[in-house]
Amino acid sequence: MNYSHFVGLDVGKKTFDASLMSADEKELSHKSFDNTPTGIQSLLDWIAGYHLSLSKLLFCAENMGSYVTELSVSSVSMGFSLALVCPLTIKKSIGLQRGKNDRIDAKRIANYAVLHYRKLELYKLPDKDLVRLRGWIIIRDNLVKQKVSSIKLLETFSWMAKLADVTESISFLEEQLKSIKERIPWSGKRYGATNSRQYIALHKLLAIKKYKRNRNYQCHCITVCY
Repeated sequence: MNYSHFVGLDVGKKTFDASLMSADEKELSHKSFDNTPTGIQSLLDWIAGYHLSLSKLLFCAENMGSYVTELSVSSVSMGFSLALVCPLTIKKSIGLQRGKNDRIDAKRIANYAVLHYRKLELYKLPDKDLVRLRGWIIIRDNLVKQKVSSIKLLETFSWMAKLADVTESISFLEEQLKSIKERIPWSGKRYGATNSRQYIALHKLLAIKKYKRNRNYQCHCITVCY
């Protein structure tokens, strides 16, 4: 597919920056939007103001996990081409660059899309079972955190914990965890070996949220992307 224009998206939790670039690597415009369905519709309206056809545009963003959820779903429901790329892949391709802010990052992502669009895979909705499995894993992670928090409370303030019936709360959480664990293996067995790589990648992508330091996050990306 030959694209006439490219849109680099630097996505954050609440907002994202968009850089509109022509095929000859000239930035035509830049704008910020809310990271919501309404904000994404505003992005498309902004593009329409340049009389460009969505079929000739490629939107490209770094795969930032939950931050790109709205964008990913909207690409299917609103009908535009979206490629999600591992952040480390873009960084390695561009090399050492001076200056860093949301606008500059969006432009660099757009430039990456111009140069590498032929090898980029367009986003597709994942298998329904994968989505279900992801949901169970997220619920399980939250239950584990609640259980650990309750146990720490019990160890630190044992007499207060008893008054607050924390032990009963822990038992309830353990029952919930047991139920979730019974559901997760079912999904894994259904996939079998042919989808094991997707299953493992899903766990790794969910783990991204744990990293607070850039260096640790980049090292983790190596295992996800390669």
